[in-house]
Amino acid sequence: MVLTNLMDLFGSKQQTRLIQYMLDNPGKIFNQASLARFLSCSPSTVARVVNPFIFTGMVKFEMIGKQMKVFALDTESSKTKLLTEFYQKLTASEPTEEKDRDHDDEDGTKANVV
Repeated sequence: MVLTNLMDLFGSKQQTRLIQYMLDNPGKIFNQASLARFLSCSPSTVARVVNPFIFTGMVKFEMIGKQMKVFALDTESSKTKLLTEFYQKLTASEPTEEKDRDHDDEDGTKANVV
């Protein structure tokens, strides 16, 4: 069983941007160069940033020929499914915090719930 440390996955802004980009495009296959352009970094940085996601089985990796590396979100992985569900709920349209916190008391006045 592989234990996942959140710092390994989300320890840098680039790792977070990478997985968010992949979650936004779940069926897409990415090459290392295009991810480097998206992240504004070098291809070697992409390899370092994506490695924890490959290790946990959330991202698939394949070499095409001798030089091209391609990556894709493993949508069948249980960890990816959990992260996808969390991300979808997090980004879903929700009422504003103020509307959730304010409600009418019995006397019709507004009360702020803490």
